[in-house]
Amino acid sequence: MESLGSRLKYLREKSNISQKDFAKKIGVSNTVLSRYESGDRKPDYDILQLIADYFEVM
Repeated sequence: MESLGSRLKYLREKSNISQKDFAKKIGVSNTVLSRYESGDRKPDYDILQLIADYFEVM
């Protein structure tokens, strides 16, 4: 099963957007986004919703 972090990184890279730029779009720091992608931290519901909306996924 694919982790949330690896899926997030895959979608971000597929969309050709840098961590820094995507972090700005969802209102978190680059460090926080990096921790989401590595699995060290999980986003709260509101951030998950922003991510899902951006990538048009559920």
